[in-house]
Amino acid sequence: MDNDGCENSLKQPASHGVWFVYGSLKPGELGYRQIKEFIETYEKAKLKGYGLLIRDGLPGLEERTGGIVDGYNLYAKLGQESELASFIEQFEDPSLYEVCEVKVTIDSGADVQAASNFLKYIRNGNPEPIQSSTWSICDDPLFRHGLPSLYTTAHESEAFNGFAGDMPSFWHNYLPVMG
Repeated sequence: MDNDGCENSLKQPASHGVWFVYGSLKPGELGYRQIKEFIETYEKAKLKGYGLLIRDGLPGLEERTGGIVDGYNLYAKLGQESELASFIEQFEDPSLYEVCEVKVTIDSGADVQAASNFLKYIRNGNPEPIQSSTWSICDDPLFRHGLPSLYTTAHESEAFNGFAGDMPSFWHNYLPVMG
C-alpha cells in the first residue's frame, strides 16, 4: 500500500467474485439494490489495519494501525462474477476508485480474500478520518440534514401554497429553493 491507494491495482480481481464493501454497496444501503441480482449471499466481515475516511463526500479506506472497518463480503452468483465487477465499477467510478485485494475476517474467525475499492490519491482534497468503524449514506450530511431541511422548507413555504405544479409562478418560486 502506498500513499495514493493500492500498490497493485487489478483489472480482474483474483478474489473469485468476492467483494468487501463498506459504503453504499452494503446490504441495506442505496447502492445494494443495483447489484443484488448478481449476489448469491453476503456476510459481515472486518478489514483489520484500516480505517475509514471521507473525501469529497465519498467514503474510502486508509491504512490505520489498530483500525477496523466493518463491512460485508458479497459473493457473486456462479458465472456472474464479471457482471458484478462491471456494475461495481459503474457505481464506484474508476477515475476515483481502484480495485485492490484485501484479506478480511468473517464472524467464524476465518480470513477471506476479497476485492475492495480504495480511493485513488487519498491525500488529494481534504480527507477527513472517521473514528467509527462503519459508514452509511445516512452519515452523509447532505442526506442526513440537507435533504430533510430542503423538503421541509419547500413544503412549508407560503410561496407554494395555492399554486399548481403546471403554473409558471410555482416553478418560479420552487426552483430556487431546490437549487
